[in-house]
Amino acid sequence: MQRVGLALISGAVLALELALMRVWAITQYHHLSYLVISTALLGFGASGTLLCLVRGWAARHWRGVSCAAALGFAASVPVCFAASQRLPLRPLELLWVPSSWLWVLVSQLLAFVPFLFGATCIGLLLIAHADRAERWYAANLAGSGLGVVGVVAVSWWIPASWLPAFAAALGLLAAGLLIPGKSVAPLLVTAGIAAAMALAYARLPLSDLHIDEYKTLPGLLRLGGSRIVARRDGPLGRLDVVAGPAIHEVIDLSPAFAGEVPPQMVLASDAGRGTTLTEVADLRQAEFLDWSVLAAPYHLARPGKVLIVGAGGGTDVHLARYHHTPQITALELNGQVADLVRGQFAGAAGDPYGRPEVRLVVAEARGWLERTEERFDLISVPLLDAFAAASAGVYALNESYLYTLEAVERMLSRLTERGVLSVVRWIEYPPRDAIKFLATAVEALRRRGIERPDQHLLVVRLQFAAHVLVSPAPFSDRQIQSFRSFLDSRNFQAVWYPGMPAEEAGHRHELPGMDGDGRLVGRAAIHDAARALLFDDAERFHQRSLFNLRPATDDRPYYFNFFRWKLLPVLVRLGPQAASQMEYGYALLVVTMVQAVVLAAVLVLLPLRWVRRQAWRHGGKLATAGYFGSLGLAYLFLEIAFIQKLSLYLAHPVLAAAAVLGGFLVCSGLGSALSRRVSSLPGLPCSAVTMAVALIVVVGLVCTLGLSALLEPLSSPSLLVRTCVCLVLLAFLAVPMGVPFPQGLVQLDRQEPAYLPWAWGVNGFASVVAGPLAVLLAMAVGFNALVWLSLGLYVVAAFLRGRMPGARGTAGHPA
Repeated sequence: MQRVGLALISGAVLALELALMRVWAITQYHHLSYLVISTALLGFGASGTLLCLVRGWAARHWRGVSCAAALGFAASVPVCFAASQRLPLRPLELLWVPSSWLWVLVSQLLAFVPFLFGATCIGLLLIAHADRAERWYAANLAGSGLGVVGVVAVSWWIPASWLPAFAAALGLLAAGLLIPGKSVAPLLVTAGIAAAMALAYARLPLSDLHIDEYKTLPGLLRLGGSRIVARRDGPLGRLDVVAGPAIHEVIDLSPAFAGEVPPQMVLASDAGRGTTLTEVADLRQAEFLDWSVLAAPYHLARPGKVLIVGAGGGTDVHLARYHHTPQITALELNGQVADLVRGQFAGAAGDPYGRPEVRLVVAEARGWLERTEERFDLISVPLLDAFAAASAGVYALNESYLYTLEAVERMLSRLTERGVLSVVRWIEYPPRDAIKFLATAVEALRRRGIERPDQHLLVVRLQFAAHVLVSPAPFSDRQIQSFRSFLDSRNFQAVWYPGMPAEEAGHRHELPGMDGDGRLVGRAAIHDAARALLFDDAERFHQRSLFNLRPATDDRPYYFNFFRWKLLPVLVRLGPQAASQMEYGYALLVVTMVQAVVLAAVLVLLPLRWVRRQAWRHGGKLATAGYFGSLGLAYLFLEIAFIQKLSLYLAHPVLAAAAVLGGFLVCSGLGSALSRRVSSLPGLPCSAVTMAVALIVVVGLVCTLGLSALLEPLSSPSLLVRTCVCLVLLAFLAVPMGVPFPQGLVQLDRQEPAYLPWAWGVNGFASVVAGPLAVLLAMAVGFNALVWLSLGLYVVAAFLRGRMPGARGTAGHPA
């Protein structure tokens, strides 16, 4: 029963980590979720130091202490979570209002408390049963893996604000199994604590999440008469349907339009931009859409077959129906969005998916495009992100496989001979998003062997968005004339068409760029960039640009990262008012990593200076630090890299994270359980660690160099089949990854147990830093390079193990 208790508390800790990441995605932004990962790992590192400081006392009273720690975890979760929701966090002000960092630090410390309790319970149980460590470590990792699966499963039925309560409930169950004694009294105590916690949960305002005021949902609710009329929770996000008389959302509607916009609602996802529901009872009410930049491709030629990526509330479906498109395929990732639009709000949305010419497909767009062989006359990719967040750079750390170079190539390959790819992107000030997609489209055309990509592009804009049209065939004179007539009749600004004179750029709506000193220059930044990319030296253009405008790739899928370090002095010089509209996500991640390093040093490494100082007189301290530090970095680097690599194959972001994370933990636990048996086998040519590292390197290299070729024959429409393939693949990598860490601990415990605090602390320190560092490295050099670096770290660890105390041939120790 105690091993079951260990499994439960391990699952509870990991469930809490994922629950807080979901909450932060709603209340703040995606990039700050890395703080949760670092805080959780910081709790494990600090718990190791704490156990080292009270090792003797804790070892004598491990039953009572482990139970108390589990109860502390369960009791602290609701209190700390409720307190954190009352903090005035404003992430968009972090770089310019120093006091904002104080609230971030307080939030981290509140999250740190339950992780410290949970990690202390886990660590104490493992130390107390070191003689059977392989069984207990396997229970720890298996419970962690099941915690991942459990929190994803329950997120279908309970709101995100109650997910921490699920983690606390698991912790309470673990405490009940760990209570010492065999009488009925411990059970009564546990029941009493459970009743007290239930009462506390009922009184705590856990349903009221404190959402950042700059996000879309609070802005909508500030409009007069606006209110939330429906809410749905799920692993893909929280959905809020907002209705109100002041809600009207049409991207760049022509000022020449004199008609009326039908009643609308907004469906916000994770409190950010979601999709619009438009009450189109009659197709004539969709006329307003024909006066927006979205209508440009329909005026080139009437498409017979249209694919809409991210159909959401169905507004783009109404536009296609307005132009009498006979076949419309609507792709939508989130099944709950589709259910709302087809069900409760079918009338408010104009019932877009109930029409005979419309086929709704609930699937991730990139994965579906990779599997389908259908061809379309038009592939439309509308705006799928919020303008305010994109302008501030908060999407900089979001991975997106929809706008990579490979994705654009795939979409072009799914077009008919004279088909059109239509992509709408935001125009920030100064502009960069639209320019980056334009650079991606130009490179994709050149990869197809097209020598004159300028003949295959049309670009139109107004104030907030640019519409890029790309075709595998040159646009005809008739199409160009239709395009110009469309612009003239609606007073839109031409950005690019074949043969466009330079003086026409910006003659209706000026859009200056920014030079290297932060000064506004020119009057048509996107047109100037297009001319440089098409006719001048594109490499020179990218080198001189103040922003990162190179195309994103599947290996570096950070399309929204526009930050370059040469931008930082400009940000400082311009000051908060102008710089708040520029990129800061990347710089914020660097600051986050520095903060994690400082906290880890204070809470993990510094206390170890007071632990058995006499141990530092012996040799092998640096080798021990290098060994366990390399393992801490390498394990998380591989885990993060493979979550991204396999998300494309699984074509389901939530399942990819759950399957890879759970698969790594369970399979590593199996490797740990087998490590003692393997190391005791007679006649081995080398140590178990060396064999494990060799297998890790071989499998890692195969996956890096040939993962696509390996998975392509195994691609299946069945998500279950693809998940099983991923788990089998992960087993070959994760099982040997579970060998080096416990083998290193065994070696130290036998020969130099005084070094254990140092090893535990360094590994915790490295794990804290690994999360944000992995993202920084992936953005800079790509996920393949991150895998290679992790493999190199495993090789370094295998080398350093031979210089640790107790290694064969180490001076002063038996061979």
